[in-house]
Amino acid sequence: MEKNNKLSTVSEAFFRYLKRTESFSKNTFLAYKNDIKNFILFLKNHKIENLEDLDGNLIIEYFQNFKTKYKGSTLGRNKSAIKKLLNYLRTCFKINLTESLSEIKIKKYETKYKSVAVSVIFRVIESIKGKDFFSKRDKAMFLILYTTGIKASELKDLKMKDLNLSNKFLEVRGKFNRRLPFGEYVAEGITTYLIEREKIMKMRNKSNRGYLFVERNGDGLTRQSVYLIVRKRSNNAGLGVNISPRVLRNSIFIHLLSSGAKKEDVKEMLGNKILLPHFEKIADQNKVDSVYIYSHPILLDK
Repeated sequence: MEKNNKLSTVSEAFFRYLKRTESFSKNTFLAYKNDIKNFILFLKNHKIENLEDLDGNLIIEYFQNFKTKYKGSTLGRNKSAIKKLLNYLRTCFKINLTESLSEIKIKKYETKYKSVAVSVIFRVIESIKGKDFFSKRDKAMFLILYTTGIKASELKDLKMKDLNLSNKFLEVRGKFNRRLPFGEYVAEGITTYLIEREKIMKMRNKSNRGYLFVERNGDGLTRQSVYLIVRKRSNNAGLGVNISPRVLRNSIFIHLLSSGAKKEDVKEMLGNKILLPHFEKIADQNKVDSVYIYSHPILLDK
């Protein structure tokens, strides 16, 4: 049992415990950490500094206030974060306040898996026609995001060593390790980009290894910059449709399932297997135009 019962100290110990025991992604961990910090700040505003002053009524009050500002998945995640903290307090400090969570009712939030038509994605990709570094990089990014279904966070973390051009596949490392194939059309787009990338790295006196996708200064991308690039290229296509990396990810799985792809193959691409039933349901409801799937070079050789 830890001797220091100050909430600020206990919360820091809890963050270390959470990082050690949970296989959260970096973004999920930061979200949970922020949730707990907001909860601790709420307690401090109520003059609660130590564990012995904490009671269930304050926890209920916190959620009542929180529900007026937020809804849906944010509420659910916040409750999950507080629950993990209370379980930690029960185990390490013999303070049992978990019953108070039973008083907190949160309406179940149904995640919306937004997608766009195959033809729309193809038209955006084909609209990126410049011969400069940015155009070639952005087109390669768009191709990989759509044809492999990886997340923005996974794309930014890709290293040169994760790319196998001769055998046409990517090694995605992280919470869900998997090997994702791509076709000749995508390989050509990547190869064209790599020529420009090599020029940039030489100009900046940097190793040609490291991150696969880089900025003009040779540094790696951020998750936010990936989102901004996809949004910018989608807007520039002039189709009036907002596309994000998540929309591209949703779309490829729905398109593949709709056109008869094997569930096992899609499940392997997806990584997070619990999402497959959601995409299957949408695919059953929205059959796509298979003409695009079977005739366009982006997916023809997948």
